[in-house]
Amino acid sequence: MVNLQNIEINLSKNAFDNAKSYFDKSKKAKGKLESLHSAIKTTENKIASIGQVKPTITITNRSVNRKNQEWYARFHYFFTSQGKLVIAGRNATDNQNIYSKYLEKTDMFFHADITGASAVVLKNGSNASESELLQTAQFAASYSRAWKISVQSVDVYCVKKEAVSRSSHGEYVSRGGFMIKGGRKWFRNTKLGLAINLKSKENLEIVPIETSLLKTEGKWLKIRPGNIQNLEMAQQIHKNMEHQETILQTNIESEIPGPSEIIKD
Repeated sequence: MVNLQNIEINLSKNAFDNAKSYFDKSKKAKGKLESLHSAIKTTENKIASIGQVKPTITITNRSVNRKNQEWYARFHYFFTSQGKLVIAGRNATDNQNIYSKYLEKTDMFFHADITGASAVVLKNGSNASESELLQTAQFAASYSRAWKISVQSVDVYCVKKEAVSRSSHGEYVSRGGFMIKGGRKWFRNTKLGLAINLKSKENLEIVPIETSLLKTEGKWLKIRPGNIQNLEMAQQIHKNMEHQETILQTNIESEIPGPSEIIKD
């Protein structure tokens, strides 16, 4: 039985025209319904495929491929001219983790002599050459507050693990800070500066300025404390990179210690 209560009849049309009008409306409704079902199916397929896609890009470290990440990629890092790893904290939490998890007996601990500096560790640094110690000191100088306040050089010291402590005679230091006991090896008036390899393919390569590392294969762009803000400097560097598709501008920006300028040789 057909319910006629909601059917409107146009009295200006005959029965045939009224029937044709409702037939046309039903065809349109059926077409819209089929399109709706098709759209729902497409959306369901897209949702299902999202769970199968593995992310390959990150902006929290210098690698664009997660398969290539190493544990040290979460920090500022470089390898010395003789292949030793150097890591530096990005913040107070990193500094604390470097001390508690990654500072070992054979390592050397570096710190710029200024409030607000990265904890820097030269792995296997107890047998490092003087050149490697100088490279690490320059890295420590660059990743300190000295860069942000446009200081061109700062004193840096290094000690062995046993000289570093989080407390002394019951006095607990602030988060990310350290107590240093005993003698220190000093690197006076250490110049701030970093060099970026513009030919890097997958991993952004950043090293201390004016070291033998710059003699290796690559096209290096040098920066030092200046007036150009991080975002603009990262844009300039990225524009000159040979592999812009694999090196993220965001990653470059996160590695710049503060307002900078390009050193023109």
